[in-house]
Amino acid sequence: MRILSYNPGHDGAFAYIEDGRLAFSIEAEKGSRFRHSSLSVPDAFDALAELPAAPDVLCKGGWWPGDAPRDGELMADYRGSDPDQVIFGKRAFLGRTIDFFSSSHERSHLLCAFGMSESPIRN
Repeated sequence: MRILSYNPGHDGAFAYIEDGRLAFSIEAEKGSRFRHSSLSVPDAFDALAELPAAPDVLCKGGWWPGDAPRDGELMADYRGSDPDQVIFGKRAFLGRTIDFFSSSHERSHLLCAFGMSESPIRN
């Protein structure tokens, strides 16, 4: 399974996971050298250039207050772990229809910690 995850705003980043392993990560702050940087168009092209194929799932992190989603944009809130804040859907991406997922920024931290853990539940 190929998963492309991104946080567009505050502390913006792309992460690409293929078959359960991190293939690449692009962090706006490291590229721009400015703390709390948002993703830029060059960051997006860098991420697309690294993709070997369209991902199966596109994940979008919750918005940072002040970086509110535009009208009609699917995006979870910043705070909270309420299951109602999880958004699932389909998206067109590089000529394919793929799964889409968005969850709160707080839940992203929890999932990251779990994913990096040695928990036997993971395997």
